[in-house]
Amino acid sequence: MVVVVLSATRVIQQPAVSHATMAMANGAVLFVLAALAMYQITRVAATSSAPPNFVFILFDDVGWGDWSRTGAPARTPHMDAMSRSEHAVWFDRAYTAAPICSPARAGLLTGRTPSRTCIWGVEQHIMCHPGAAECPAGGEYTLANVTKDSGHNYLNAFYGKWHLGSLRDSRSVDPDGGDCYQFNATKGSRPNGNPCLPGYVSFPNGTDNTLCCKGNDGHLSVSNPLNFGFHEFVATPQCGPSGSTNCGCFFQPNQKGLRPTCDVGHYADACTTCNNHLECAAYYVGNTSSTGTVVSPLAAVSGMNDEAFLVDHFEGLLRRSVAHGRPFLASLHFHGAHIPYVATAEMRASYANVTSPLTGQPMTENEQDYWGTLTQLDAAIGRIRKLLSDTGVADNTWVSIMSDNGPEVSPANGQGTGKPFVNPGRTGGLRGRKRDLTEGGIREIGMVEFPPLISRNAHEMTFPLVSLDYLPTVLDILNTSSPHVVDGSSLVPYFKAAATISPATHDNTTAVTALQAPRHPIGWYGIFRYGSTNHLNPGQNGTGSKGCPFYSASQNVFGDVPASYSAPGGQKQVAWLDVGSGQGAFKLFGCASQSSAGDNGDNGDNGDTWHFFLYNLDTDRTESVDLWASDRDRANKLFQNMFAWQNNVLWSQRNETGCRQ
Repeated sequence: MVVVVLSATRVIQQPAVSHATMAMANGAVLFVLAALAMYQITRVAATSSAPPNFVFILFDDVGWGDWSRTGAPARTPHMDAMSRSEHAVWFDRAYTAAPICSPARAGLLTGRTPSRTCIWGVEQHIMCHPGAAECPAGGEYTLANVTKDSGHNYLNAFYGKWHLGSLRDSRSVDPDGGDCYQFNATKGSRPNGNPCLPGYVSFPNGTDNTLCCKGNDGHLSVSNPLNFGFHEFVATPQCGPSGSTNCGCFFQPNQKGLRPTCDVGHYADACTTCNNHLECAAYYVGNTSSTGTVVSPLAAVSGMNDEAFLVDHFEGLLRRSVAHGRPFLASLHFHGAHIPYVATAEMRASYANVTSPLTGQPMTENEQDYWGTLTQLDAAIGRIRKLLSDTGVADNTWVSIMSDNGPEVSPANGQGTGKPFVNPGRTGGLRGRKRDLTEGGIREIGMVEFPPLISRNAHEMTFPLVSLDYLPTVLDILNTSSPHVVDGSSLVPYFKAAATISPATHDNTTAVTALQAPRHPIGWYGIFRYGSTNHLNPGQNGTGSKGCPFYSASQNVFGDVPASYSAPGGQKQVAWLDVGSGQGAFKLFGCASQSSAGDNGDNGDNGDTWHFFLYNLDTDRTESVDLWASDRDRANKLFQNMFAWQNNVLWSQRNETGCRQ
């Protein structure tokens, strides 16, 4: 049997994937193929005579309810202004590709569900395919690859948190601040048996010595932005403080020279690294030219306002681009508001007398740091938009905002912090948080501003945007193609359809419904058990909204889900959203109920029982009413469509990327 799957840009023949319950999905395969054929992208040339510029902005652990238009106490005037801009759409249903960091970032860059490349955890896999002689020849195809290969002489840059591989692997030891320092293992170790300072990874170096090297991703192969179409980057390997980001990298034992003062905000009394500094989150600077590539650690502290630091680098790119008449693509992946979130002292002070929505009292320093970080992110948005306007390129530039996942758990600690703090992040009443595939974990702030295709402001209430859509949209705009299957949909047909619909008033903006625009169904996987890190202690089971229940109509009443069902890689959650039928937004959500104590991650199925639920997001945004029993035919149809898509993901793992045999 041969399954033909239409990607956004090409037809690929794929051998059918063997699976214990494949027979149930045969009819669904044909349904999905027909849907994908209907949704195949019709590419269009850019509407301007000059190729457009692209700015993709990603926040970290910021919730749907974390800005002023959704009721947060944060001051976000620049995001508010963008959402009301004449050439912008605020998507009420904007989704990330995954509920945690690395997979979400891979999906945004590639337009593909990250499970196609076996990326479902953090510091766990990279976008280079196993066995490839070199990463560019055997890796994923990203937004930067698209513009680089377009023939328009784009200048591509990445700024901020990478989290998809090691940025370099020199393991140099230098007392003035090299990548590594040498630790004598016979003279003791740090807590939990780790010999290295937080933010460093250990490597054996002789009998008694250990090299402690920058970057918690140091065990991964080098896989940096230069491998994926970017010409330059200023980036950290992974998570980092949102203030004085790399300050903790200048306290290596016996290091000479710089000993900076690090502002650690509300973590001052909870720092586990001593000397009032948080973990090392090293910044690296990389660029490529005709003579080769150079990657080196940043030799200076990045500054207290990390958002401003990254926009400084974007400004340099923008001015070079304008001066040389070159279009550009910039990805700015900010560290805020991942823990540890630290705002400037001035920003904290500006929130000191603001009433806390949690207590009704003046905000704590913890809350001041969180909402101050949101306001600094907002200021970065305002500065970026002003720079584009001042340089005369705003009318031909795409600007989009997304977060990688929902807000962090509460309480939360880590990244060099010892004391947990209540996380103030808000989901706007949506169910779940980071790591969950219910709406609170994957539904985000989502905006696109693009004058060439958006002719009037809109607050889109029904048509969903997902970060996977960015790459097929760029393909469409530049009239080019990808060598890989993609899972996102081009937004070009939506923007065109929206322009022809009579507007209706909603929330002082124009609300449009454009479900006649093509939209692939959206699929997700999650590696963590539902609710296991958000509401319960690790290793405990729960019921209701606090974990995957042991009872569901799908299993306990009807037995509709095959007992043999499992998600790729032993993942514990799956979700599927289909709005393409025009009959509403129905979401399938599945989770594995825990069957053995202590199993809280990717360690196999262990006899898990899967429970699936059907929700109508149009009438039930909090996902509290399971419709499986009352709408069983629809539920089973969605399950079959999801399962057919899963088989295609498994095909990619084995035959396209080779990450799973």
